[in-house]
Amino acid sequence: MKRVLVFLACAVSLALAQSYKVLYSDELERVPATIEVVSGFNTLIVGHDYIEIGTLGRPDLLTMTRISRNVIQLNTEASAGVFGMTFLVGGRVQQFTVRIGGGLYNRTYVIQAARNAGVVPVMPAPAPAPAANPKTPPAQSEAPAPAPAPQPSSAAPAAKSWLVIRFADPVPAGKGSWTINFALENNSSQRVSADIARLLVRQGGQDKNFTVSRIPASGLIDPKSTQSGSILVQDVAPGTLELEWTLLETGDTPRTLIVRRTLKVDSPEAQASQP
Repeated sequence: MKRVLVFLACAVSLALAQSYKVLYSDELERVPATIEVVSGFNTLIVGHDYIEIGTLGRPDLLTMTRISRNVIQLNTEASAGVFGMTFLVGGRVQQFTVRIGGGLYNRTYVIQAARNAGVVPVMPAPAPAPAANPKTPPAQSEAPAPAPAPQPSSAAPAAKSWLVIRFADPVPAGKGSWTINFALENNSSQRVSADIARLLVRQGGQDKNFTVSRIPASGLIDPKSTQSGSILVQDVAPGTLELEWTLLETGDTPRTLIVRRTLKVDSPEAQASQP
């Protein structure tokens, strides 16, 4: 009897087991990753950006369910099979080999933009301004000496930020929706991850539903290039919108830029009265 109980306990432990694996978007463009799907269990694909379903080699063997904009659930009733599958994550083609069968447990595959995309380094605080020298003698009351003739400046121009982001004022899009156009200029030598999963839009402390369209249609911005797009925010009331976007530079020593903007949203009546 004890052996039976031990066997049942082991079986339950296996049934409750989970598998968690991280994949990388830039690698999936070149080499397909193997995805296991088992009858009676769930396989989740979690993308770093919006997942668009592409092609499926055997649609008769696999069921896809969208859980959210960046989460797809896979299920099967088959006991065996191998076929190809493609998704678009942030506009980039991701290749997979689906293999039916394996251990009796749920699986989760998380797709990051790149191997360092999940690293958020702590940015150093700016150095404090130098304190005044207490030994400096007080200024004399005598008349100041004449200023020297101005010399041509030899200082170098200010360095350009490694990432520049611009937001336009919101414009009405009808039915309570507003559009915010934006531009991201990547001046660094590395690609920049601009995942919409790290974009937050709030009004009155509540998260708002939104969609993003952009050109190029990718969550990664190549070095020395610019991406433009628009954010369509739904169910917006007159007042203000708060945007927060965490942008990450990929590479061995990534940098992070957290952009926060507060944008004014006028009522349709106020907009109509403007000249």
